[in-house]
Amino acid sequence: MIRWILVAFVVIAAAIVVSQWTMADVAEPDYETLMDDSPFAVRRYDPMIVATVEVTGGRRSAANAGFRALADYIFGANVPPGTTVPVVQERARDGTKIDMTAPVLQTPTDEQRWTVSFVMPEDFTMETLPRPKSPDVIVDARPPETLAVLRFSGIPTMRRIEAKEAALRMWMENRGLEPAGGARYAFYDPPWTIPFLRRNEVMIPAAD
Repeated sequence: MIRWILVAFVVIAAAIVVSQWTMADVAEPDYETLMDDSPFAVRRYDPMIVATVEVTGGRRSAANAGFRALADYIFGANVPPGTTVPVVQERARDGTKIDMTAPVLQTPTDEQRWTVSFVMPEDFTMETLPRPKSPDVIVDARPPETLAVLRFSGIPTMRRIEAKEAALRMWMENRGLEPAGGARYAFYDPPWTIPFLRRNEVMIPAAD
């Protein structure tokens, strides 16, 4: 019995180390905290560039499909800015590798349609960022915005996300904050991260 407890302890410790090491150099978008009422907060985000794809299905399957499409783009399925003539017989991933950032953003557009987005590293501009090879991946610039945020750990099931969104909306109402758009969901960690160490967030734009 003690042996299995020790094995479990080693596995958990290793998972924690791997998770922390994996995310150590992953950049996040810059923001200023305007209100901190942990686990709730209001943040003012700087302008950012995002790569987005629209997918259908349940939340988890849509997130996986969107992640794969965007991962292809940042790992090299792209072409230099200004390229207009395709190269014949080029390899699928022969473009510029773009550093991974966090979080992965997921926004419902209706019951079975979602947008999944990666935030691009801040050293790129719309002029210098490689163009996606896939027409499904859209890159655009977003202006500064204020977001009300609720942070939580654990496995982000749809039921749990909906409960957190309801709690965030209630908190906003109590603080006199007016929603200025639909909710989006942010996930910061790889899927093998131990649930209690995961960082998930519900975000709702707030009127300035």
